[in-house]
Formats: sequence, structure tokens, C-alpha cells
Amino acid sequence: MGETPYKILRATIEHLPQLKVLWVANEFPAWDLEKKLTEFLVVESPEGLVQGAIGLEIFNNHARIHSEAFFDQTLAEEIRPLLWERILKLARASGVTQLWTQEQSPFWEKVGMRKVSPKEVQALPSHWRCTYPRWLHYKIVPEALLPEELEKQITTLIERERNQLQKAVKLANIAKTITLILVTIFFATCLLLFLRFLVNSVSSR
Repeated sequence: MGETPYKILRATIEHLPQLKVLWVANEFPAWDLEKKLTEFLVVESPEGLVQGAIGLEIFNNHARIHSEAFFDQTLAEEIRPLLWERILKLARASGVTQLWTQEQSPFWEKVGMRKVSPKEVQALPSHWRCTYPRWLHYKIVPEALLPEELEKQITTLIERERNQLQKAVKLANIAKTITLILVTIFFATCLLLFLRFLVNSVSSR
């Protein structure tokens, strides 16, 4: 993803005045969404102005993307990929494996979310099922299976094996040194006993 002037941040109380205006402009129930402030991600311009926001409600291993809103819809195409990237990171960090949304933009299907059947909707947490039945679903691939994470794990494993090998070599060298010392002592003792034997033999003549 190229450079962008926008920042994706977790919503804070400082964003609330602008969010209220945004929600009202998009005909959302601001009084209700205000209670869910901590669920929201905001898109902030370099000037610190909120350009858009989206909610991510997490329940166990499920998460619901909701209440997407922008002040300028012409920016949505540029901003949505940034939000999606952050949503995935946040979801994975929270142990989410199932993402759901009722958002209408074609973008969500383009990134891999798919329409689900009425039967599949039964997998939703019960308190979400009572809303409008059209749902999109996205199964999050465990981060351990992502190429960059897999590469990191392989690198860590190689490093661990290298350290263990170095320790083994070090221990082997120590054992070799100890063995050499013991062998030297053994032969020195044998030589000493042999010399004593010779001395005693000469003395007895």
C-alpha cells in the first residue's frame, strides 16, 4: 500500500464531537453510537480532522463491522483499504476468527467477504441475528499461516537450532577436553607405575 496522508486511530473522547457530526450527517443514531465509542476506528487527516469512521464490535471470536461513515464519499475508495488493514490487525490481535458485516459497499466483497445463506447466519452471535438478514462473512486466516509470519517462525526456529547446535558443540569440546585430561592422567599414572616398577627391579638386584 502506498503512502497516505491519513492515519487510522482508535476513537477517543477527543474525537467524539466530530464523530457526532459525522453520524448525524450519515443519518446514524449518534446517541446510541456514542455509547460504543471504543469500538470505533477513525480516519484522521494531517490536520487532525476526522474524515471517516467505522465500528468493530467484538464478541468472543466474532466481530461485526458496522456504521461505516465518511464526510466525503469521494475519499471512501482511498480510505476503506486502510480501515480494512487495521480491522484485520485488530481482529487477529483480539483472537477473532469470524468477521461479519451488513455494509452495502461492493468493497467488502472485493476483499473477500462473501454472502451467507440463512442457515449460515445461525453461526452469528444470537444478539446480532435479529437485525437485517443480509450478512457478509469473512473467515480470518490464522496469522501463523501468513507468509510473513511463517517466515518469521522459520527464522526463529533456525536461530534456536543454531543456538542449540552451538551449545552442543561447546559441550562436546568441554567433554573432549575432559577426556583428554583424563587420558593424560591415566597414561602419566601408568608411566609413573612403570618407572617405579623399574626402580624396584633394579634395587632388588
